[in-house]
Amino acid sequence: MMFSLVPALLKDLPWLFELHKATLKVYVEKLWGWDETWQKNHFFATCNLDDSQIIVFEDKPIGRLTVINKMDYVFLAYIAILPNV
Repeated sequence: MMFSLVPALLKDLPWLFELHKATLKVYVEKLWGWDETWQKNHFFATCNLDDSQIIVFEDKPIGRLTVINKMDYVFLAYIAILPNV
């Protein structure tokens, strides 16, 4: 098994939105309802790729990892893995 991390780039935003949808839609639907247009607009407007990496398994993207490294702490800000992996 081969895992790797690659920097998340602007070109990855459509895939990252699909990851967001695959991992969180069921929860958002239950709490607030899922409005596809609003979700997509909000995601693209607020998704910060700084410190984000794409998790790759066997040459396929399977998730996103965001780790913030500071001098006095390391913060795992975000992690998502496709549910069918």
